[in-house]
Amino acid sequence: HAVARTLFGESNPAGKLPVSVPVATGHLMEWNINALEITHDLLHGYRFLNHSGIAAEFPFGFGLSYSTFVMDGMMVERGETGFVFTVTISNTSDRTGAEVAQVYVEVSDSRVFRVPLELKAFGKVELNPGEAVGLQLDLSDSDLRYYNADTTSWELEACSYRFRIGNSSDNLTLASDWQYDGETWQPV
Repeated sequence: HAVARTLFGESNPAGKLPVSVPVATGHLMEWNINALEITHDLLHGYRFLNHSGIAAEFPFGFGLSYSTFVMDGMMVERGETGFVFTVTISNTSDRTGAEVAQVYVEVSDSRVFRVPLELKAFGKVELNPGEAVGLQLDLSDSDLRYYNADTTSWELEACSYRFRIGNSSDNLTLASDWQYDGETWQPV
């Protein structure tokens, strides 16, 4: 009954993909199916595709629904130990549904290699037809640190940070740029 209810629009699915589905298997990193142990580096899944400039058939965080949503009105507030992002999500359809806002971070001028886009926060809302809500997403400074092998410690690096929000790793419609000088944060 559950499948029939979904197919006929009586229930509204709201799941998001926890992986990227590539267009072709050749778009994936090399894989030894006979290996007894596998070690991953930072670049696997959506990170590998993004770094390689390959568009996924279905990107990380993608999902289908009978509802449609618009995300806009991004506001960023800086607190003592992190950021608070608020994004307005509107249900523009005629049925109740759920949407997930996802916050990704780009660190372009880092001294060390960082993945091009990294999911750092997300939040889900369920909205009635025509309803809009401001969803708040928190991101701590500790979530922006990297491991410095030279000092064997986690460090918040002085550099540029771009925060991007959307509903999947390839649909990030909102952005805010910030600079950290080692002591203070400033919007760019």
